[in-house]
Amino acid sequence: MRGIGAGTLTLGLLGVALCALTLWRGWSPVAWWFGVAMLAVAMITTAWRREERRAWWAGGAVAVALLMAAVPVVEPLVRPQAEVAWSLQGTEEPVGATESLILTVDGDRLLRARAADDGSVAWDHPVPMSEAHDDAPVDVVGDVVLIGAHSIADMDEEMLAVDAGTGAELWTGPARIAPFVHDGTVLAAWAYDDGDVHRGIDLNTGEVLWSNPGSRGAYRSVPARTPGGGVPAMGWLVEVQSIDGDRSHVVTDVRTGDQMTVPGSELPTAFGIVGDQLIVHALEDSLEELRDAEILPSEVTAYDLTTGDRTWSAPLQLGRHAWGLFADSTQLTTVDGTTLLSSADGLRLDVLHLTDGGQVSVPSPSGQPFLQFPQSTRMIYETWVHGNTAVGLMGSLELAVVDLEAGTAALVPDPPFGSVAGTTWINGRPAPVWEEPTLAPFGREYDQLTAVDVHDPQSPERVDLGALPDGTVAGTFAERVVVVASTDEGSAATAMHVLAPSEHAR
Repeated sequence: MRGIGAGTLTLGLLGVALCALTLWRGWSPVAWWFGVAMLAVAMITTAWRREERRAWWAGGAVAVALLMAAVPVVEPLVRPQAEVAWSLQGTEEPVGATESLILTVDGDRLLRARAADDGSVAWDHPVPMSEAHDDAPVDVVGDVVLIGAHSIADMDEEMLAVDAGTGAELWTGPARIAPFVHDGTVLAAWAYDDGDVHRGIDLNTGEVLWSNPGSRGAYRSVPARTPGGGVPAMGWLVEVQSIDGDRSHVVTDVRTGDQMTVPGSELPTAFGIVGDQLIVHALEDSLEELRDAEILPSEVTAYDLTTGDRTWSAPLQLGRHAWGLFADSTQLTTVDGTTLLSSADGLRLDVLHLTDGGQVSVPSPSGQPFLQFPQSTRMIYETWVHGNTAVGLMGSLELAVVDLEAGTAALVPDPPFGSVAGTTWINGRPAPVWEEPTLAPFGREYDQLTAVDVHDPQSPERVDLGALPDGTVAGTFAERVVVVASTDEGSAATAMHVLAPSEHAR
């Protein structure tokens, strides 16, 4: 066999270098194919110089070149994918859910209730058109679905209540309401009747059971809704009113409409309902006096709403960045509706349990401070919470899993980055899930679904669930992560994918 010529060797080395640079720098497949072509020419030239079985060697060189050329095509196909339970093509998007059904509305304003397990249609119903709004308002209220209720609906428009399980029509009523909360039997809502009022509406019949003067300000006592979540379940509704010149908390029993008044404060406060208690969180001085303070002293007080009695109070120190929460009487910033978190120095997380006023202090697991960051109109410490388990962000962009009951915290190894996109279920247990932008070979990007198994808060584990199908996470509906793909302009859905629950061996 003749020796390899200098030109051939140089060409082959340049091809190898170009392929290596393409992978290292994330260049497009075109650069890779140029490198493969250079290497292929060098290999075929070298093979053809052999005096024996040159055709075999040349064929082998061609085969290797073709295999290398196929790598950019095959790579996306062999990438581990998140398991999809079922998918839809078209314009359907999720708008709500029950325990077993995912509610969707399509571009023709048809509401469908699909089984979360397999996507089969349990029932469907058209959503009425409205001149006041373009969206399709759908509210899940316990076992009832309200279709068309909207605070800016025209006075002559009507909404429809249907059975969430069967789609059977139950009753109709004025559409111009804003649902607040329900207790399983009665819906408390804002309505307009020659002025702002609060109404109690029987969920089975639509009968107005009670009506009180009230404003939309009562939304401040209502827990924020999440994608896939319905109207919150709660037995009481609260708003701040001025009575004889004094600020007071007016509390309404959702079932009966009966009201009681709990004295308020001229100092900045936040308030909310926890079980049968009104929780009032008040600063101990005015914002003007505390604006430059490093630590804000505050007090949390609980009132038993069955008796009106004060049941407990506890001091709570806040960091200076928290003062903006009290610019006006506003919704209490609770964790999962039952707990308050604060951190005056960042190096410990103070946990106040609002059911009984019990407190625990959680030391930082890494020496880095717990971070507080904005979410909607609130400042929070937790990126995800379920029951007594919360996930928080640390100062060095670490993630900590906090056991709110035991008062302990542990770092997540190799933590995912970005924002929590929803909740998935791993081995039947809830777990936070992230939609992580990930760089693949050849300059391609895709979204990786990553969860953290937190069922043992002392040893959390990262779980890679695979690449998402085209689209972004819309939220968690009926314990399923739902991904919606849309047009480039984001104007309409083109597909909806419902992911399967995960199995993970620890």
